[in-house]
Amino acid sequence: MKLICYVKTVDTMLLILIDMKIKQVKLNR
Repeated sequence: MKLICYVKTVDTMLLILIDMKIKQVKLNR
C-alpha cells in the first residue's frame, strides 16, 4: 500500500512540474 501511495505522490509531483514548465514556455513566448 505504501508503495502505491508513493507512486501516486511522485506522479502528481511530475504532473505539477510539467504543468509549470508548460506555463513558463507560454509566458516566454
